[in-house]
Amino acid sequence: MAGLLSENTRLKHLSLDINNLTDEGLSLIADSLAHNKTLRYLCLKYNRFTARGILPLCDSLGHNTTLQTLILGWQLSYQVLADKDGFPVAVIESMANRIGGTEEGTGERVGGKALAGLLRTNCGLTSMNLCRVGLDAEDASILLEALTANPHSRLR
Repeated sequence: MAGLLSENTRLKHLSLDINNLTDEGLSLIADSLAHNKTLRYLCLKYNRFTARGILPLCDSLGHNTTLQTLILGWQLSYQVLADKDGFPVAVIESMANRIGGTEEGTGERVGGKALAGLLRTNCGLTSMNLCRVGLDAEDASILLEALTANPHSRLR
């Protein structure tokens, strides 16, 4: 998959939700996105990557001008999703991408800082969904500061 993305000249919409992507899998995809010039929409919800996993993704997309929509989370509640998909709430919650807050052991804000770096440099994104990915108030503050610091951002 990763190799195909870097050589792709036609694919514009890609949904990889519910694929159990780990940090390593996301890293492979991220590497290929650095060279992709056609993808406009990327959905990565319902996976199990962490803040460390989005570091290479944010690096790759930092100067990407073609990707317009990035979806890392979902808006529905865990209960609504469980009812809809027929899974117990605990299973649905365990599938959430965990990219916000502080990292266990280090206390570092890896995910929020990685996303802030993306927002400071990216000029192509017009839509980003970060619902239910564990962002807290401090992460939101970091993201807002980064977004306002980029005069070329199309996110508003």
